[in-house]
Amino acid sequence: MCIRDRFWPMMKKFFTGWIWIPIYASITNMFPVKVYETPQFYNNNFFMRSFYLLIIGLSLKARYYAVFKIAEGAVAGSGLSYNGIDKATGKQKYDKIYMIDIFCTELCVFQRSIVEEWSKPVQLWLKNCIHRRVPCSPLGKMFVTFLFSAIWHGCYPLYIYGFLFYSITTVNFNYIYKMFVIYKFLRTPIFYLSLSVFLYFTACYFTSIFGMLLIERAIKFSRGVIWIPIVHFVFFCFVLILDTKKEKVHLDNPRYIRMKIYEAFKTDKELMGDPTEKAT
Repeated sequence: MCIRDRFWPMMKKFFTGWIWIPIYASITNMFPVKVYETPQFYNNNFFMRSFYLLIIGLSLKARYYAVFKIAEGAVAGSGLSYNGIDKATGKQKYDKIYMIDIFCTELCVFQRSIVEEWSKPVQLWLKNCIHRRVPCSPLGKMFVTFLFSAIWHGCYPLYIYGFLFYSITTVNFNYIYKMFVIYKFLRTPIFYLSLSVFLYFTACYFTSIFGMLLIERAIKFSRGVIWIPIVHFVFFCFVLILDTKKEKVHLDNPRYIRMKIYEAFKTDKELMGDPTEKAT
């Protein structure tokens, strides 16, 4: 393992991080976080406020994408992320230590997976040192872990509110996907797409709260996008009404939920049959 072998993996990660720097700078220049406390934000309609939430949330995430990827490049350059030889290509792998999966963070439809792939070393530390050692139920373990993570970031009211809100919405989304597995009438592309879009709005809401440095600004921002907590409350009531079947679904494992959803879709397709066969 020489420097020449790890040069291109290192530069690839550096380049990915450098790409996000101008993206962050350009978006922040046009849509700074301060826009949340200006009349320009509150006097706009629902769609414009939602657009501001998405674009500013993306800019705040881009800042972390750049930092995480540049850090990955530094780790790859030091050789600490060396992970053996790829049997398929015969090349050395430098993916033993990585900070973030940007593709999963932006496009994943499971909030729990987004949490697991964000700042991966910190997530592993929280999982092994906090989550597994808290003597309570899995739900209590999750809330304690999120609370500890908030205090670890800084004993600040906005951090505590943001992390607790994200933990509650994570549970909410898990139960929604449980209903998605159990009830066939929910397994429609429109509902699934709407849920994925709302998940992205929730992630941008949390990122914006996390990026606030003033409580007054955060309060004004929350009033402008109050529809996000309201929709989560509606989903919560919806789950309470439908959660009557005591079928066992492992809510702590997003991969298991993804597999069950795939199996449900496959079963629906088999029951409906192939329309070309019916035509013949």
